[in-house]
Amino acid sequence: MSQLPLAPHGNYVDSAVIFNDRPVKVESTVFEKFPGTIAVRGPCEVLLASLQDGPQYDRLIATLRRSNVTVHLCHGMRDIQQTLKSHDCSALLIDAISDDQDLAITEDDIGHLLSQNAYLRLIALIPSGAILAPQLQEFLRLGWLYDFHTAPLDVRRLLYCLGHLHGLVQMERKYATFQKATRAGYGRIIGTSPRMQKIYESIWRISKVDTPVLLTGESGTGKELIAHTLHDRSKYTAGRFVAVNCAALPPNLIASELFGHEQGAFTGAGRMKRGLVEEAHNGTLFLDEIGDMPLELQPHFLRFLQDGSFKRVGGTASLKIRMRLIAATNVDLKEAMRRGQFREDLYYRLNVLAIEVPPLRERENDIEILAEYFLQKFSLEYNRPKMRFSNKTIMALVQNNWSGNVRELMSAVSRAVVMTPGTLIKPEDLGLVAGRALSGGAADDGEPAPDMTLFEARDAFDRQFIAASIQSNQKNILRTARALGVSRVALYRLMKRHGLSKQDVSMSEQGGEM
Repeated sequence: MSQLPLAPHGNYVDSAVIFNDRPVKVESTVFEKFPGTIAVRGPCEVLLASLQDGPQYDRLIATLRRSNVTVHLCHGMRDIQQTLKSHDCSALLIDAISDDQDLAITEDDIGHLLSQNAYLRLIALIPSGAILAPQLQEFLRLGWLYDFHTAPLDVRRLLYCLGHLHGLVQMERKYATFQKATRAGYGRIIGTSPRMQKIYESIWRISKVDTPVLLTGESGTGKELIAHTLHDRSKYTAGRFVAVNCAALPPNLIASELFGHEQGAFTGAGRMKRGLVEEAHNGTLFLDEIGDMPLELQPHFLRFLQDGSFKRVGGTASLKIRMRLIAATNVDLKEAMRRGQFREDLYYRLNVLAIEVPPLRERENDIEILAEYFLQKFSLEYNRPKMRFSNKTIMALVQNNWSGNVRELMSAVSRAVVMTPGTLIKPEDLGLVAGRALSGGAADDGEPAPDMTLFEARDAFDRQFIAASIQSNQKNILRTARALGVSRVALYRLMKRHGLSKQDVSMSEQGGEM
């Protein structure tokens, strides 16, 4: 193997470290003296693998500890594995300065270690002007070596490196947690479709900042639930979540409802009243149907957004609050601007961060998941026995347009749980009609109906063909699967997809070969 020359040291992200301008002297043969100290945004823990043991590491460990970096000195693989059981370490420092060509950890050890610890990175400490040891060359070739530092060590650079690395590892851990949490849903939001996964990621990022958020989408898509989730994950989670439906407030009282009023501000104002904006102090204000806010109130609200201050109706004192603002609308605000019904400056003030919530018909993968969730929820709530959907019902649910979105689906399932006499919910119990593909989808002569789509015709033919094969094989599952050229498990899946009951076939394992 050819020897690799050392590359110049890389640059690191400054945001990962905190600076302190007080000079600190470090007396050691391995360190350069440097002005000022750097503290990693920690706590950060690292491993130092070395065959040596002695006072040469004391100053290194003490200096790093003052900068929020804890060093665990390990003399071999067993020490490293034992330490990792109880400590989340970001880096493994391999000492090639003291150990020269004989390292404390082998290539096989590293391969095993990295496979078991996804967030661990390798950093080599090497003599100045030296050629990388053969083991380190191999680590570099395999992409295992995150960085290297030469003696005498520049502590500032080492801390830059550790700070950047620690921040990177923390971000990776958070994102992995986010991915795990969003496989079936996020908070109280349910869904696994690609569109919802993008929304979960937006929530995860947006919840960390105070910027106003605009939620757009049809009625019933779950915009308020998303607003609740943003609130729960923001720094204002301890405060109130105040929801205001702008379309439901009386036009002549909306200013008073939002900003409050002083005593005697108008007829009937017998005492001072705090508005909903004031109630949301240190919390979240959710303005639903923002597109229905009266045009004459919009300048006052714009002024409030600009500096966080407002006056109660009839008052002269300027009040200032801190809160998170989330607005939602089911109308096209750009079209409302063209018609002169919504101020352009207010729109751009609100539309800094936007989340478009898709209609349920564009989330086909989520329909069955949501329906099953509502079925369990309402079965418990109404004290009904365990209920289930028939296969035809599931297909009808997925094929329905759901113009009322999640709200309509929830109402349909709630009604079915109450009204269905048995435990099996059929399409008609939900007010749905099983489609042609559900009922066989063919005309009386066995041919696909002429008004079918290509997908429906294929689906109808597949169902009819599978049903005929089951009958011709005396309802024996093994014989039928063999005749169709599929496995028994695959045949069960096809039967479920096309609404064919297992009761239609024999469960006997005899009478056929696979």
